[in-house]
Amino acid sequence: MSDSEDVILFHGLPVPDGNDRRMLYSSDHRVIYTYKLSSAELDQAFKMAVTSDGPDGLWKIKSDDRVMVRRALHVFSRCTLVVFLAHSRP
Repeated sequence: MSDSEDVILFHGLPVPDGNDRRMLYSSDHRVIYTYKLSSAELDQAFKMAVTSDGPDGLWKIKSDDRVMVRRALHVFSRCTLVVFLAHSRP
């Protein structure tokens, strides 16, 4: 991510930068972004955004579930659970 003023947060969780990031939908409970990135690049960008504060940071990865080209990554802070879902088009 670039300068701190450019960081987009969802419930305190940083939304990763990426090539052609676009927000398709936003509400109090859900946000949908699209990227022109490979699944591996988006995976790396999201993990860096979540764990950039190190092991003592606010956010932790609770579970990492992958099925074929779909992925569910659960991250949490003390009182917030956010589920990051990624789908690749074949």
